[in-house]
Amino acid sequence: MTDMQVVETIRALFGGSPAMYMIGAIGARNLVALGGRGGVQFQVMRNARGVTHVRIEPDASDTYRVAFLRVTRCGEIRELARFEGVYANSLRRIFEAETGLYLSL
Repeated sequence: MTDMQVVETIRALFGGSPAMYMIGAIGARNLVALGGRGGVQFQVMRNARGVTHVRIEPDASDTYRVAFLRVTRCGEIRELARFEGVYANSLRRIFEAETGLYLSL
């Protein structure tokens, strides 16, 4: 699977909507394919939990590793939460719980 296919698959798991929906709903920007590891990292809008970036990587067991990060202006990266073995149908729920940003009305 190419990097862009991985990005599109993960994007679809957040609601199956076009890219513009994801960008509008959560303020996602600076989407980056994570090269050799497969996966995606993106920046999200301001939220109550202080999460600035989310990293989602597929693993060998057909589940995902999800990390919620805070990147400061100085470039310091702090991992606020990490989840291993996340099934595709749980990605939205975990994202919404950790960021307070909702992907549906």
